[in-house]
Amino acid sequence: MERTGTLYDFAEHKTETSFRAYIEELIEDRGEPVRALTVISERTPREIFRDFPLEEYSVSVEDQEIFTTGRLVREIEGGSYEGGSKQFADNFFIVSHSEEKLYTIFTVSDKDFFDKALTRFIEILPSEITGSFLSSEDLRRLIQNFDNRVNGNLVVKKAVLKSTGEDTQIEYHEEKPYYEVFNEASTSDLYVDKIELTVQNTGTAFQFFVSRNGATRFISGSSDLYFNVLLNSLATFISDKGELFQDRDREYGSRDTDPIKIQYEEGSIIGVEENKRLIKALKGIKRTSVTVYHDNPYMHASVLDFDDGTSVDVYLTSDSDISIIPGFNASKKSLSRICDQINKGFLEGEVKAEEEQERDFDDYFSAA
Repeated sequence: MERTGTLYDFAEHKTETSFRAYIEELIEDRGEPVRALTVISERTPREIFRDFPLEEYSVSVEDQEIFTTGRLVREIEGGSYEGGSKQFADNFFIVSHSEEKLYTIFTVSDKDFFDKALTRFIEILPSEITGSFLSSEDLRRLIQNFDNRVNGNLVVKKAVLKSTGEDTQIEYHEEKPYYEVFNEASTSDLYVDKIELTVQNTGTAFQFFVSRNGATRFISGSSDLYFNVLLNSLATFISDKGELFQDRDREYGSRDTDPIKIQYEEGSIIGVEENKRLIKALKGIKRTSVTVYHDNPYMHASVLDFDDGTSVDVYLTSDSDISIIPGFNASKKSLSRICDQINKGFLEGEVKAEEEQERDFDDYFSAA
């Protein structure tokens, strides 16, 4: 099984069946679920891990027959830790999907290692590797797609619904059909943040978790349902969202823009107070600066992402959509972060490409 301090010995795991049986055994032995992030990566994650060494982290990676395995160690120094430092160390796996450039990086480990080491490591890597958020509607469609492919009833074990805005209201739901949870979110101006479900009334047991940031957990049951059905479907959703944010930055010397909009039902955004609420949402994005040019009668702000230099202009000029105009540097990682924050902190809407004929460049930069 596991060799302490080294990579796993996977010499005997040369087929998917053998590998997945091993993962099921590992879940049982360690008493921990699979904890995973599904990401878009322009190169293989192994290449990115190798080319971008990070302070506090050490990582070793090996390619196997049908997957990649590695070991990650994070050493954090701080007076709050006994002995002046804290180490998070464990093994992880990488599997690729049929969708181009889509990978799932996972570990069978405790929450601390996943959150404070593996997830944080991926978050601070360059924009070549990125996750993508899923709206409540995306999550509903993902789960509905899964429901259509399995026999039995999907029942919510736990679900967390949150309200948009600065003063977040949190609701917890359990032991309900999943569609009731999503219906309540839709009618109550809430968004689904995370949800755990189980398949009941079937000979194939399965319990899993999925959140809006593309994180999943395989808790128990059929590894085939997790890897072949849930993760492959999730990879398709994330790939589609990633394509929306791909190559949106403006070329130097060009006035052409390739805007994105977040669309709502007509009349959803009424009053100057909504401008201020959107500004508050934008200011909630970590590691960015926000400059406000107008807040009345319309809203115009720019966002600069310190992580990779992405710049965008954000406009609220109607009662039904927000326009996001990428600048000369605009990564899909940052565009996803910005759109996700607007959906969580302001109002959930449909993120889509904005047709070029709706506005031209000068419409966005006219004098006050």
